[in-house]
Amino acid sequence: MVLAAIMWALVPGVGMAQEFEPLGLRAGSVLLHPGAFVESGYDSNLFYEDPSELAPGESLTTSFVLKPGLSLRAETPAPTVAEWEANVRGTWEQYLSGAERVSNNSGIEVSAATSLLLWPTQTFKMKPNFLYALSNGPADQASNVSLDNHLVSPGIEALIEPEDGKIFGQTFGYQLRLRIFDGISDIDSQNHHLSSITRWSFLPQTAVTLRIEQDILTYSNATRSLPAPLDLANNGATPFRAQAGLRGLLFNRLNVNLQAGYAYTFYDAGANEHLFIAQGELGYEWTEATRLTFGYIKNFEDSTFGNYFKFHRLYLKFQTEFANRFDASLGGHINFDDFGAIEDLSGRSDSVYDVDAALGYTFVPGLTARLAYLLRGNSSDFGSQVGGQPVGSASYVKHQALLNLAYEF
Repeated sequence: MVLAAIMWALVPGVGMAQEFEPLGLRAGSVLLHPGAFVESGYDSNLFYEDPSELAPGESLTTSFVLKPGLSLRAETPAPTVAEWEANVRGTWEQYLSGAERVSNNSGIEVSAATSLLLWPTQTFKMKPNFLYALSNGPADQASNVSLDNHLVSPGIEALIEPEDGKIFGQTFGYQLRLRIFDGISDIDSQNHHLSSITRWSFLPQTAVTLRIEQDILTYSNATRSLPAPLDLANNGATPFRAQAGLRGLLFNRLNVNLQAGYAYTFYDAGANEHLFIAQGELGYEWTEATRLTFGYIKNFEDSTFGNYFKFHRLYLKFQTEFANRFDASLGGHINFDDFGAIEDLSGRSDSVYDVDAALGYTFVPGLTARLAYLLRGNSSDFGSQVGGQPVGSASYVKHQALLNLAYEF
């Protein structure tokens, strides 16, 4: 569910003082951090409904949610032969409503991620990794913001870093991403992602980079099971991207990441395009505890509505810590998404935006409380009628609030 998306705003991005770090349990060379948490939240528009689509007398579906859960984090603080990290989190998500349509969305959310860095002090390193995530929440056909699904993603990286990467670094990667949807099985997919990242540091903290990516995407079903005229195809693709640029310090407190390059969509059917892609990010640190980041991205993404959409993304993030125990963040982004012409449809353009704010407090090492707020919406020209058939609007606005109390040993 999208309420879980605000969790990224709940995690302090700068890092609290050392005396407030969780203690952990020693098990040989591994440090374990078991934990428990409970979250309560409110969603003003659970099903991403457009108010203009409601019948007279109807209102948006609101809901409170309660999420108790357990977590376990593992790390190797002083690695020699191998550096291992793992993070497991399980949550029961209970929607508090007498309406069956709402309470039926209650269920389990699980995430498990682990990585193992072999030979961390050597020139050549290997890093296998694995991620599993089970999401829970209401599916949204119109804007595809939240869909119940399983993500299974094993991968591996090979790193070449002479002198610990001070001057040159090369990373070759492979990642498999399997997505299996519970309620909408006609968009199950698998993607093989190949990547090469080359970095040359001509200054101590500034590097020239070259990133090359190749994807091999296939769908389990050739078509979507949608009412006419939305007989959309699931076209496989082998999209290609290459970007080069500059990353590192410009001045003492100003970080920069400037990338530009070329992409080709390479879909099996439908229109394909040669694209200019780019990314720019500036980060300024007033102190070690206060940071402002501004960025822009121009790229494209695969879509369950048509083949793909091109997008321009602007984002802003402010993070700080104060009074030794507080951390706070404020940010937002806006996406301008262009789906272009889709089979028999004239096209679709969305403007997806969000604004988030979070405030956290650390009582004692490992015990934290955080309050977060998220405004999210979509202004879309994809209307309630396509070819004379009702399909539902992709536009919506929702407000979410979340209170989290967590303890990690």
